[in-house]
Amino acid sequence: MGNVIVATAFIVFGFVLLVVLAMAGDWEQHPDFEQRELARARRRAVKRQRTAGARARDRERWEAHQARQAEKAARAAGTRTPGDDGRG
Repeated sequence: MGNVIVATAFIVFGFVLLVVLAMAGDWEQHPDFEQRELARARRRAVKRQRTAGARARDRERWEAHQARQAEKAARAAGTRTPGDDGRG
């Protein structure tokens, strides 16, 4: 019974060793830092082009919001902005 356990342990150890060696076989074939960063930059550029319309709409809404805030602040300070007829 003891020999079966030892043999099984050797088989498992050998299998794990083979898996580790197989995985380590292409250890140096990975892309270097510059290649990874270039791939990331390309993915970011594609995403940026894909979402350009949404960002433009967000920018327009933000600018409109800032204009409303500036108008509100000007009314609160008692000054008038061009085109402000005092109603609001």
